[in-house]
Amino acid sequence: MERGFGSLARSTKMTVKWRSFPVALCVLSLGCGGKKPEAPDKGGPAAVGKPAAAVESPAAVAEAPKGAFMTKFRLGSSSGPDGTVGVETRTFGPGEAVFASFEIPNAPAGSKVRVAWALLPDKKVVSRQEAPLPPDKPAVAFKADSKGWPIGDYELEMSLAEAGKEDARLMGTAQFKIVKDKPK
Repeated sequence: MERGFGSLARSTKMTVKWRSFPVALCVLSLGCGGKKPEAPDKGGPAAVGKPAAAVESPAAVAEAPKGAFMTKFRLGSSSGPDGTVGVETRTFGPGEAVFASFEIPNAPAGSKVRVAWALLPDKKVVSRQEAPLPPDKPAVAFKADSKGWPIGDYELEMSLAEAGKEDARLMGTAQFKIVKDKPK
């Protein structure tokens, strides 16, 4: 029995020693610290009794994209009353209309959107269109009549021409196909 009691006593001492270890570690880390953290507002030491991690710093704020960019792009075979493509697809039948809609927020006033519909692989342009970007809403929609276009792979190239500038900046491209037997 003594043997069992003795090992119990040893285990109790070990528990007591291990319980005091975190306290000793904290005391040592506080005593060995270098420069005290400074409070962001006052330029002096952080408040006494307040852990350094609790000193608040301003949260990072996500910045809105600067400059014009394209968003909400859709390509399909029909559009709604507002011009937005309803059902998206990348495969069209011969002679079927091809619709594209997208937005370009942050575009300078008076900008124009240009699109070029081209047959791949040599990018032979089969149609070009241009439309002003409305000042009240950055959305545009285009419709291409594919009558007479050959079966094959195509690319739609979208560009933005700022007011007073002849050169346009490429905003994006999208590929699609015209196939003989379009799946229903």
